[in-house]
Amino acid sequence: MRELTANEIEATTGGVLPIVGIGIAIASKLSATGLAGWALSSAGLILSSYQVAEHYLEPKLKQIHNQ
Repeated sequence: MRELTANEIEATTGGVLPIVGIGIAIASKLSATGLAGWALSSAGLILSSYQVAEHYLEPKLKQIHNQ
């Protein structure tokens, strides 16, 4: 086993953690009760949506920028 080079780290993408996070946020949004529950689940859904977009779109944006 060896350490990854800087280029390999930059090229690494994927993973399911952002998708799991948005699934949990959607489930909490659907089951939230009361104003505080609604506000917290809305914040979680917004944050997880941003993280999914950042995780999956960042490599594409870098690729477009480098062309």
